[in-house]
Amino acid sequence: MGKYTVNHTCGHTVEVQLFGPIKERERKMEWMQSTICSDCYRKQEAEAAKAKAENSGLPELQGSEKQIAWALKLRQEQIKIAEDTLHGLRWYASGAYKLTEEEITANLRSKGVAEAEIKARLAAVASEKEKYERQLALIEQMKVETSAKWFIENR
Repeated sequence: MGKYTVNHTCGHTVEVQLFGPIKERERKMEWMQSTICSDCYRKQEAEAAKAKAENSGLPELQGSEKQIAWALKLRQEQIKIAEDTLHGLRWYASGAYKLTEEEITANLRSKGVAEAEIKARLAAVASEKEKYERQLALIEQMKVETSAKWFIENR
């Protein structure tokens, strides 16, 4: 165990405590000296998230500087997860969202599907449609939300 002074590529100097065999500590020190410090990394990530939000037309967030930096990243991640979930829904992926209940029923009847099976499939489609609509509403809410606190509390 030992304390070391690290000079990062960004020009900042930090003191760190490293554990383990000497060779492992030396390897870790070399790596740390070839990177920017954690503060600069967080600022860089926050600036990238802010630029992406501006390019996407998302509103500016309100809150403290730290809340905004964290919430920008959270918003970006949460919208991506929600959109991936939306596109993964079987109902959405099948294209059934474009069909009315009558069209689905007629299609299934033309294939000789029993009425009980048709009812079961319609119930499944209704359930998927409900999930789809909830997910869509969540995405829309995240795209207009301006409170950094909201993203932190709803992560």
